[in-house]
Amino acid sequence: MTSEAIETQPFDIGRVFNRAFGAIGRNIGPFALLALIFSAAPQVIIGLLSIPNDGILDFDQQPYVTGAILIGAGLVSIVGAFLLQAGVIHGSIDDMNGRKTSLGDCLATATRHFWPVVGISILVSLGTGLGLILLVVPGLILTVMWLVSVPVQVVERRGVTGSMERSSALTKGSRWPVFGLVAIFVVFSWIVSGIAAGLAAAFSGGFMEGMSSLVMQAVLTPLINVVSAVIGAAGTAATYYELRSIKEGIVPSSLASVFD
Repeated sequence: MTSEAIETQPFDIGRVFNRAFGAIGRNIGPFALLALIFSAAPQVIIGLLSIPNDGILDFDQQPYVTGAILIGAGLVSIVGAFLLQAGVIHGSIDDMNGRKTSLGDCLATATRHFWPVVGISILVSLGTGLGLILLVVPGLILTVMWLVSVPVQVVERRGVTGSMERSSALTKGSRWPVFGLVAIFVVFSWIVSGIAAGLAAAFSGGFMEGMSSLVMQAVLTPLINVVSAVIGAAGTAATYYELRSIKEGIVPSSLASVFD
């Protein structure tokens, strides 16, 4: 296939969704363990400890113990969010390459790329946040431009600024459909959050009352957040894979070589 033919291929949102959810479905075990260890567990701990009046620990009676656990769980949650993102992206790319991933592989890759992913996340958040505050539109443009910066780092190991520049180059020419994909994910997240809020309200209004309702909300909210995070990471990996496929003619065997 010639490069000219490759460039004419359109960005296909359907392919991105199929790859993302296919990767999640085929790797539900490793991804669920990653999510449980690095995201769900610390968030649930924070939620349960934050329940007022007769929670698991009483802050008034055990301030140092409760405070230390909250701080520790918070740090684990922050670190875990980056590890979860990098690990799921690695596992998803592996799956799209036709290779079987494992929890150990995901953990090793996530640990190896932790600091670059942190750096990318900070710069992207600052840039897009400032753009959204000032004029909104620049923030949206930067969000789309830098969307696949973390997959670039995980796969191509270009460093913080190099990954962001590479992401900008990859999304060029496909930014409208990529923006549409981001919009779909945002709407999907709103729907899932709305359903979760409705369930919490239903239980608190009739099925459960008092402490039981608060406990359910403390557990349900982190689980919903984790599901969104896994879908978002897999979706970002699939977007990166799609962009390289249509712009560079990358096939599974050639993309897989970066992991060897």
